[in-house]
Amino acid sequence: MEKVVHLRCPACRNERLLESRHGEIVAVYCRCSAHADVRGGSELTRMEKVPADEQVAVGGRR
Repeated sequence: MEKVVHLRCPACRNERLLESRHGEIVAVYCRCSAHADVRGGSELTRMEKVPADEQVAVGGRR
């Protein structure tokens, strides 16, 4: 059973659709530079599920 999950990074607002093929998706992290440290690296930010009423087509899918 495949289920599409719509996710958004709260820091950089990047959106992504992921298909779950082997069970529930527990957590997805974004390597955005919105909270980069002073060494110029990136920080992992946990992505959040987008509520159904806010979802728009991403990558040609809904």
